[in-house]
Amino acid sequence: MYSPKIDEALIPRIYLAAKAADVPMTTWVNRAVEVALPKMEATPQPLTVVDGGKTVEGNSVDASETGASG
Repeated sequence: MYSPKIDEALIPRIYLAAKAADVPMTTWVNRAVEVALPKMEATPQPLTVVDGGKTVEGNSVDASETGASG
């Protein structure tokens, strides 16, 4: 199973948000992704991802690029 690494700079913010919501960080991240994906899918736009200081731009994220299977 593909397990993407979360940018280290986001960890403290996620930790604080999850702590405030009184849920585990993984639960908080899953909920955030579930909310964000439909919004991103409904409004196609260029996607900018910052990964460890490297910025990658594109139109979408393909499942084959993530190693996900459907």
